[in-house]
Amino acid sequence: MAQKTYKQLAQSIYKKSNKELQVKDIERTLCLLEEAIVEELDRGNDVKLRSIAKFSMNHYEATSRYDGINKRQYTLPAHRKVSIKPLGKLNNLNTEIKRD
Repeated sequence: MAQKTYKQLAQSIYKKSNKELQVKDIERTLCLLEEAIVEELDRGNDVKLRSIAKFSMNHYEATSRYDGINKRQYTLPAHRKVSIKPLGKLNNLNTEIKRD
């Protein structure tokens, strides 16, 4: 399984656009998209990328927990966590592989 970099992803988009867009512009757009998503999540807004995924920021209050291994009580501090919910197109990728 290969991991694509911004450059490789931009080149893939460049080919799909029939070479109408420049790779450097696509890379810049991807960087700006990343920054915009992070800024909106930091403000507490949800971000939905069409039918790919929905990003949400969840806030958790401080809670008291018990560590069963070390037999001690501890406090988990208040924190935030990003959740990603896959939507239509990503859910369609989660289909079972059929064997011949």
